[in-house]
Amino acid sequence: MRIMFSQARAISQFEDRLKQAGISVRRACREAGIAPSTWTRWKSGTTSPTLATWEKVEDAAEALIAGASQEVASADGHDQATAP
Repeated sequence: MRIMFSQARAISQFEDRLKQAGISVRRACREAGIAPSTWTRWKSGTTSPTLATWEKVEDAAEALIAGASQEVASADGHDQATAP
């Protein structure tokens, strides 16, 4: 069985997740150690990421999203560290 990967769909879903969390693609790229121009080439289909590079970007984004979620929870008074 062959698994099909849609780069355009994966990028679109990734950007949507970042946008919902209030995080820019530029920031996620910076955290992952890739140039924003690399992202632009992936998005246009000029090049494709290696699996290892895509995983670095995903990991960086997940860490940023988790951090943003914690900041929102703390601002709302839902900080788990101070909960009874």
